[in-house]
Amino acid sequence: MDARRGLLCLGALLSATISLAAGGTVTGRVVDAKGKPISNVEVDFFDADHSWLSFVASMRTDSAGRYRYTMPTPEDQPSCVAKDIEVFGTTYKDTRHCTSLEGKNTKLWQAGAFLPVKFQGEPFCAELDPVQEGKFGQFDNAVRDFRFPKEVWGLVLPDFYVSGFTPRAKWTVKVRLTPRGPTWSGNRATVEETMTTGDVRSGLAIFQGAWVPLGQYDVRMWLVEPGGKLREVAVAARLNQGSTPINELKYGSYGPTTVTRFFQRKTCREGIIFSFGARAK
Repeated sequence: MDARRGLLCLGALLSATISLAAGGTVTGRVVDAKGKPISNVEVDFFDADHSWLSFVASMRTDSAGRYRYTMPTPEDQPSCVAKDIEVFGTTYKDTRHCTSLEGKNTKLWQAGAFLPVKFQGEPFCAELDPVQEGKFGQFDNAVRDFRFPKEVWGLVLPDFYVSGFTPRAKWTVKVRLTPRGPTWSGNRATVEETMTTGDVRSGLAIFQGAWVPLGQYDVRMWLVEPGGKLREVAVAARLNQGSTPINELKYGSYGPTTVTRFFQRKTCREGIIFSFGARAK
């Protein structure tokens, strides 16, 4: 499951014009929970050579639920030298400066499939479950089938303001999500996640978040003190859930709990998210 969800939370997703040449092909079929074909499903193809998956191309399934994509070849394009950059305390190979080569110098690929759905009256894009996992090569003839998902996932992302706490090198928090009803699959389990970061910007500790079954939850959060003692913090839903500069983030009323309200980001492949603020009580 991590490999699938990983498609949804890595870097900026960039499109490009590509030339279809004599590369390999990837084919597949998309079916629903009963094995019947699903037409007009979005199938996306990503450059998987580097730490961030970069979007290259997209197509739709036909009336039989099938698709076929021919991968482009390098065509004597110059190689791209990746740059090391640090994000959330981790060093990544960044190739966003190579957009003119996107897709043409890709040696490893990955595919994902997405279908619009409604959950609790709100529109989302469900990432479909892959039948065959893993990356494939530029000259491979690969098969990647997909089926209707058993569960739909959303990213829960805390914005933790460290003002009012004793400074420390790393910040560890515990987040508990108590369901108010069933998730997409009918699950009603409480979710608990522990997150650690050493990255603080403008007084805000940056976490990568946690993927949880899509649903409505009551959210509580604690700072993990040295020795493991938990210190409860106040939480509030972020009002501007999209891509917003740190100095423009706005929140609702702070209290001991807040309620999730997930939203679909700009494109299907960018995933579903709920952001909330946390601060000293």
